[in-house]
Amino acid sequence: MEMSSAVTLLEVVLQDVSRADQPTVVAALSASRRLRSLLDARDLACHDRLNQVSSFPEDAAAKASKTTLRDAARKIERAKTVAAVPALGGALTAGAITGEHIDEYGKAAKALPAAARERLAAQASRLATIGEQNSFDDYAHAVRQAALAAQDDDGTERLQRQRHTTRLRTWIDRTDGMFCLHGRFDPLTGLTLAHQLANTVAARDADKVPDLCPTDPGEKQDFLRAHALLALINGQGAAAGRPEFIVVLDERQRADGTTPAPDFGIDVDLPDSTVTEMRSRATVRTVIVRDGVVDDPEGKLHLGRSTRLANRNQRRALQGLYSTCAIPGCTVGFGHTSIHHVIWWENGGRTDLESLLPLCSRCHTRVHENGWQLTVTRNRELTIHYPDGNVQTTGPPQRRTAG
Repeated sequence: MEMSSAVTLLEVVLQDVSRADQPTVVAALSASRRLRSLLDARDLACHDRLNQVSSFPEDAAAKASKTTLRDAARKIERAKTVAAVPALGGALTAGAITGEHIDEYGKAAKALPAAARERLAAQASRLATIGEQNSFDDYAHAVRQAALAAQDDDGTERLQRQRHTTRLRTWIDRTDGMFCLHGRFDPLTGLTLAHQLANTVAARDADKVPDLCPTDPGEKQDFLRAHALLALINGQGAAAGRPEFIVVLDERQRADGTTPAPDFGIDVDLPDSTVTEMRSRATVRTVIVRDGVVDDPEGKLHLGRSTRLANRNQRRALQGLYSTCAIPGCTVGFGHTSIHHVIWWENGGRTDLESLLPLCSRCHTRVHENGWQLTVTRNRELTIHYPDGNVQTTGPPQRRTAG
């Protein structure tokens, strides 16, 4: 990126937006991101050079940046990634991606053997383009898919490595005296734990708000899960039962004639060979979707006014359609959403599949309290009318938009 371009971006970023309209603010944010890419590129070059000339580059970088040794080490690792994959460095300098994109790639590459890393590096330019044109979540998914494809097997060795690195760490936070846990589990074990936590939260807190529970939607869910874990430890958790995994087959056809790979409904990529193991440990159900419609769904999906709550079959169908909250750009997973009536129940809405959407607690609050008006067609085209007059329309939900 030339100096003149950087100056132009800086002028856009520094303009007063306190009374600006939405397009102006959006332009300023876009310029800020591209400028941040340039700064990340310069930062990377400095860390790379310190790594060559300093006997303790992390310390020198941390002192100069007023940051931590851990952050400095991460940026030096970022420089090593770019040295091994120059295409990412070029994309960073051009403002197409940010340092976080390189970190995500580096994390995936680090887990691969040397031959697989070379195969992944051959995909760097394509991945950089995905990073420039799509959301970070879509980019991260594309990186994981490329890393999986670069391996000699179907990902089984990766799953074994994940199991080998299962860890649980405890410590006391010296700032507030809180006891802290940090766990890392392989995906199947983690999903079993998540299932038990979700069951316990539902059983304990479905009809009441516990004492001391925060009102912030995100904090509330963290609070409920923490107390669900305590209940499980004390033998007071809900009956675990068998976890249920939803495998989604999206039959829409890409421009190249291919169809997306099976989606396990979780933000990890599992080898196909694990399906057999999953069936021995859990109930595995397949949901087939095409352009916003569930093909041959199970059970009763139209309950009318007989009940306000969505049944299990409706939730399965919705999970097949949506991996996250239905609001575009929201990344809260389906498992942390509640089912919203597009025509509110109190206004005569019906508990029928075509009238239901999964919304996270934050977006649900905005619909009910901030005046968002939602409409959805039979093939799930969603339109949102905002109080400021803006209108947003999206096509049928797609579980993945990049890859």
